[in-house]
This record gives sequence, C-alpha cells and structure tokens, in this order.
Amino acid sequence: MAEIGGRGVVPVLAGVRHQRGQTLVVVALMLVVLVGFLALSIDLGNAYAERRFMQNAADAGALAGARALALDRGEAAARAEAERFAIANGAVTCTVVITGRTVTVFARENVDTFFAAVIGVDEIDVGAVAAARYTFPCAGTGVLPIALHESLWKTGVTYTIFSKETTETLGDGSTTVQTSQRGWLNLNGGDVDANELKCWVCPETCKNVPEIHLGWVNGSPGMDTSVLQELECQLGKEVVVPIFREACSRQDDPNCSDDLGNGQSNYNIVGFAVFRITAIQHKTNYKYVQGEFVRGPFTMPDLEGGCDRDFGIRVVNLVR
Repeated sequence: MAEIGGRGVVPVLAGVRHQRGQTLVVVALMLVVLVGFLALSIDLGNAYAERRFMQNAADAGALAGARALALDRGEAAARAEAERFAIANGAVTCTVVITGRTVTVFARENVDTFFAAVIGVDEIDVGAVAAARYTFPCAGTGVLPIALHESLWKTGVTYTIFSKETTETLGDGSTTVQTSQRGWLNLNGGDVDANELKCWVCPETCKNVPEIHLGWVNGSPGMDTSVLQELECQLGKEVVVPIFREACSRQDDPNCSDDLGNGQSNYNIVGFAVFRITAIQHKTNYKYVQGEFVRGPFTMPDLEGGCDRDFGIRVVNLVR
C-alpha cells in the first residue's frame, strides 16, 4: 500500500458514488408511493365520513316512510316522505322500495376527491341503505294498569269505565263498560295493592314500573277512590292501556291459575291501545274514568314491537 506522509491511503471503490445515486432514486420512489398511500387514505377517509352522513340520510328516510305507512297514509305518501327526509339529511339521490310494512331507502352522493384526481379519479360514489318497519307492541313500560276487553276497541266512542254500578248511565250517550270488560292489573304478584296502583298510574313519578307483556296477568275488577284521585295526573292525556281477550275468575274457575297474584281474576293480555282520558269522577258514589280510544303510532312510553295484533298502536323501528 502506498504511503503519503506515513499514513495509509484507503483506495476509493469506483462504484460507491453510483450506489449512492441509486439509493436516492429508490427513496424518491418510496416517497411517491407513501404520498400516494397518504393521498388515498385521505380520500377514502373523507368518503367513509360522507358515508356516515348517507347512512343517517337513509335511516331518516326509512323511518319517515315507515311512519307514514303506520299512519295509513298510503305508499305514495310514504315514498314521498322517505325521499324528502333522505334528501333533507344530505342524500343527493335516493331510491325507495316499499314491501308490505317495510320501507327500504338507498341514499347516494358523489364525493369529490382531493388527491385521487391525479390518477383520473375525480369523485367517489358513496351510498348507504336502511330499512324500517312498523309492527305492533308485544310489551311496554309505563303502561296504565287498566285492562280493557278487546271488544271495546273502537274509535269515536266515549266509554265510561270502572263505574260503581254498571246498570247506571250518565245520560251523556257514553257506553258503560261492564265489570267483565275491565280490570286493575296486578303487575308484580301478591295483593292488588292500592299504593302500588297509585304509583303505576302516574309512571313519570314512580320508579321501577313493571313492564307488561302479552300473556296472563293477575288483577281485579274492583276500584279504589284513592287510585282514581291519583289518576287525575293523566286527565286530558293519551295513555297506553293493555287489551285482554278473556278473563277467568280464581274464585269459581278451577282452570284459572292462582300463582300469578292474589287478585280476583287473571286477564289474558293480547295487545295494547291508546286511550285518551277525558273525565275522572272520584268525589261521588258514582265513580268512573271516561275517555275514548285513538289511533297511533305512539312513541311513549317505551313499547317493544314485533307482534301482529293491531289495536291502533304501531311501533316503527329500523330493521337494517
């Protein structure tokens, strides 16, 4: 090895500078790829965010359309409502399909790209689909514990309920509900306790109101002045009441189960209806609740849909 000034000189390889040039090219290419991925991520992220808006639009349209169907407004009105709500919530175009009690909405829009336009992709088609359906309630909380017979369900009729003497009339043209057509429900077994009934008839002030399901529920056809007085919290309001098909007396029917509670009767609940309370009398010997049935849909209290008996309440839910 040659020496200069006593120090060793390391020979320079001819290809080192050339290799350094190749590395710069590779790094540059990788940067292009990374920037491309970043650009793609930004565009796809923006498209995904817009898809959430499309999902909201489809949900709103489907619910609005199903509600119009539940109100018996017809398919044309349901389609128009679905389109109106979908577009109002951001959809540029929407397609509505109605099948039976179900409304399906396809909401779409085109989203401009930020970076993908460089490779010829100027916009991304973004869409979402939702379906809503109306059914009839199978259970509910906050339901008034007054069971009425299914033969009574008719709109446009004023009923006098829980009258002291069923042979009496008010002379106002109202229909008096017979003892066999009504009952206070005992929702948690044991005795039909007046204090519990007073709590349940005003559920907004009562905690842990039991949920009412279809099936046999214990109760009693009697009445209590203090409960009627408490019921004034519902005067002028629309409330949900359970509808029963048949009742059996635990006192004279050996087939009537006695393990549901200590009330006089058991009631076979088959559905729920909306009842508007128009008058309450608890200050005279002739005590009663007066009102009429109205149609739904009804959103409060919470009702669980999924059943097929229609007593005017229709529950609208997203199913897709």
